[in-house]
Amino acid sequence: MIKKVLAVPLVLLLVFLAVTAVVQLFGIRHYVVASDSMAPAIRKYALVYVKTDGKYEKGSIIAVKTAGYPLLHRVVEIGDDYVVTKGDANDNPDAPRPLTDVIGVMVFQIPFAGILFKSRYPLLIILSVVLLYVVGRQLYVEIKKKGK
Repeated sequence: MIKKVLAVPLVLLLVFLAVTAVVQLFGIRHYVVASDSMAPAIRKYALVYVKTDGKYEKGSIIAVKTAGYPLLHRVVEIGDDYVVTKGDANDNPDAPRPLTDVIGVMVFQIPFAGILFKSRYPLLIILSVVLLYVVGRQLYVEIKKKGK
């Protein structure tokens, strides 16, 4: 029984890691969102996938090179050699950046999955999720038995 219960989250985790690795072959990179500047569209700790050769336009969410982590904001203006972005939760737009600083356009996101990449304790987080799954499943089975 325990092998079956542990198999489901383990398979899901392996599929998630495989997909994250394979999409890089198609020019898609992943980044962890470090702040809520794009909330509510993208929350902190979301795992965001960015197509490096993707086309973008005004309103697209793009990743831009910075001195630290890449900046993930919405395009508000595109010039001949620059782009201006703004976080949805920010009041003011960012300073114009050269088009060469654009990494790519956001393809999709997985909320809170970035915790696995940012945390010092990813194994503890995975084990906690598996434990919650096991306990939840067992509670469901017990409740179902009492209902009969």
